[in-house]
Amino acid sequence: MLWVAWGTLFVAYLATIAGHCAEGELHYLGFAISSITCCALLFFAEGFEISFAMMFPQRNLMNSEICRCLQTLDAEHILAQRQIIVVATITILSLSSVFDWILIPGLGRFSSPVVLSWFSGLFVTTTCLWFCQVLPKRLAARNPEQFWRLSQWLLKPIVIAGKFADFPAPADNLVKLWDILFPSAHHETTFPNARIRVARLWSPCDCPVCAANHGEPETDSISATDNEIIVDYLGT
Repeated sequence: MLWVAWGTLFVAYLATIAGHCAEGELHYLGFAISSITCCALLFFAEGFEISFAMMFPQRNLMNSEICRCLQTLDAEHILAQRQIIVVATITILSLSSVFDWILIPGLGRFSSPVVLSWFSGLFVTTTCLWFCQVLPKRLAARNPEQFWRLSQWLLKPIVIAGKFADFPAPADNLVKLWDILFPSAHHETTFPNARIRVARLWSPCDCPVCAANHGEPETDSISATDNEIIVDYLGT
């Protein structure tokens, strides 16, 4: 049903563009081309977010090429600047989908402001949601490294936008306000020294039978430091 509903909106969109162009209003064709371009840009921008967010914490475990690229980036800055692309593309999509009238095949023209508003809102929302947000995010979540290679070209415009037009800058004040209202305790993860008892290499067998005959096997004490894993209790 959802695909049928979107297909109906899409057919009406194409018929509306064709109808306006037939009357000499060719700028609507330019609006359609810009909408397609924005959808493609939004597709990569949304998948870029997921692939970056999934790989950045594990950047030291990635291959050398991706590791070198991610090591030089500020995650908070990159993700904030990426929002400029998202907001800009959705704004252009919304503005380019406003018509004086729409043409629905079999039903004719409609110029009611209510109909036009609902048409524009539903068409832009469903198109962006399914094709430009849900789809790329699922693809990036399945294979973040592959999607990173496809969308890595966005890094340069994101960095340039951050240098010359830092639109997310006012959010710095909001972040500070958040930290005041909800202070977070920053604790380093530490591993306290532990005493782990393990059987000696050449100690007697510690099966129930031998334990009954020879008593408890001799054990040594080993100190586990913060940076060493001496014994894995899971047996892996």
